Amino acid sequence: MNLTSNKKCILLVRVSTAKQNLTQQTEKVKDEALKDGYLEENIIILEDKESAVKLSEEERNGIKNLKWHIEHDDISCVYTYEVSRISRQPAMLYNIRDYLIEHNVQLIILNPYMKMMNDDGTLSTTANIFFGVFSSLAENEGFLRKERISRGIERAKKNGQYTGAPVAIGYKVKNKRLVIDEEGAKIVRRIFEDYINGISLRKLVDQLQKEGFHPKTSKGSLHGTLYAILNREYYCGDLEHPAIITKEIFDKAREVAKNKTKYWVNRPDEAIFKGLIRDYNTGYVLKSNRAQKYYCYPGVTVSYRFTDSILWGLAKEWYSQIYIIKKSEFKDNIMKQIKTHEKVVSQQEKNISEYSEKVNRIAEMYIDGKINKEKADQLSKKSYDNFQECKQILNKAKYEIDRLKETLNCDNIISITEDMNVQEKIKVVNDVIKSIKIRRITNTIKKFEIYNRHTGEIRIIIANTNKMTIIKQEVVLRHSLGWNGE
Repeated sequence: MNLTSNKKCILLVRVSTAKQNLTQQTEKVKDEALKDGYLEENIIILEDKESAVKLSEEERNGIKNLKWHIEHDDISCVYTYEVSRISRQPAMLYNIRDYLIEHNVQLIILNPYMKMMNDDGTLSTTANIFFGVFSSLAENEGFLRKERISRGIERAKKNGQYTGAPVAIGYKVKNKRLVIDEEGAKIVRRIFEDYINGISLRKLVDQLQKEGFHPKTSKGSLHGTLYAILNREYYCGDLEHPAIITKEIFDKAREVAKNKTKYWVNRPDEAIFKGLIRDYNTGYVLKSNRAQKYYCYPGVTVSYRFTDSILWGLAKEWYSQIYIIKKSEFKDNIMKQIKTHEKVVSQQEKNISEYSEKVNRIAEMYIDGKINKEKADQLSKKSYDNFQECKQILNKAKYEIDRLKETLNCDNIISITEDMNVQEKIKVVNDVIKSIKIRRITNTIKKFEIYNRHTGEIRIIIANTNKMTIIKQEVVLRHSLGWNGE
């Protein structure tokens, strides 16, 4: 009697677009299960049309159903057409693989053919190596697909076509294009007109709700909706949106909003160091509390007043040194670093190609019987380890090239003045500061380690954050060569 005749198996079949053939894929996987001895009544087919890139493991219906059947039925094997049919996210792929191994469920992939476990229930080294390689390929294919979709959306926008985003109040879709919805457009025009004429958003919310505009929406949510409308410049018209108001009306509304917030001018209103300050012990980023003007994390707080004076002063000093005083020296050094990293990228791409071909040759030799399983495992593991190491080096070098090129693009040097706007300050800070670590010594005394993005300098400041005074300051250089942005 066939050992699989009383067992059940799952066919995990997925397509991400309507154009892909779900039935054809299912038949191929089903034929493999029947060939392995499973009875048709014991084959559970899980078919889904859903994204393997956008959705998480918890959101995928196919994966939810798979886990349910494994925990409630006598499942011995899962079949799927290729690795990417499970997911294009490596973390999710390995989670599902480990889940199947934990429940002693075999995984068989048809293209290329691999069985995840040996007959004795142990993980197959060769299959595991191939699984890792094809997981990386699936992830890269997903990235390329996202880029193609993004380019398609941009082309559609340039041609004035509707791209599927939520339709804003005042518009409707007709023949794949946005057209003006006169009923909604009247509301949009009225919101701008009343706001320009001095009616506050709070009063506008009350009036519109009484007239039946989103009567069941909370006042807070509707206030946010009106605020968003007043900030949407596309109501003046762009490639995708026909104009509902004029640019003059939009600018008047922004001027009214600006005048209404003048009382904030003398107070620090923006978190210009947002995302840079981390707790020394945990590494967590301090969140910005705009209401109370603090960066905060349990046990550690620092006010905007302190960062806008002491730390901002250091950012201005570093910015002047790098982009103004030593600009030519800085550029020459950055160019040298870029060329060095480009050589690394070229070499690692060559290495990765060679190791990928080598893994494929080993697989062919094993399938053809030219080498035994032990030798295939040994050679594959070595090639795969080298492949992964090259990939890590390649990714790091590419990241450094992108970062250095962005740094090099300093033609529009910002003038350090007293009346700089918030966005200019944020750019200056992020151009020169890589990160800031903060350690609480007492309630008022804190230690800061500020890392220069370009020079390797660490500025250590111990300060009384209440009195806004520096107790001690010292400079540490991580690199003796100076201009090194790593």
